[in-house]
Amino acid sequence: MSRLDVGEPEIAVALATEALRGVETIEGSEFGTAIRARCYEALAGAGSPLASYARERAIAHIDTVAGAIRDARLKALFLNRPMVANVLSGGGHGARGTTA
Repeated sequence: MSRLDVGEPEIAVALATEALRGVETIEGSEFGTAIRARCYEALAGAGSPLASYARERAIAHIDTVAGAIRDARLKALFLNRPMVANVLSGGGHGARGTTA
């Protein structure tokens, strides 16, 4: 995100695209949700047409993780995390600065 913050959207898009490609090839990463959410935020913040694809991939991952959480309270906590809720709502870069 810092590249976007300092006015380098082209570099932010390139880095987010590479990170998204990388995380898509890794199965079971504990940071999968955070990486996908941050990629979406960076791409949306840069106004990239790839933002919609990044959001689709993030939502698919979030759905998979949420589907594996059996406890309703824990599932609700996961879905209400700021970065997850931001992706689900299509908020773009609104949850920047939140923790994984």
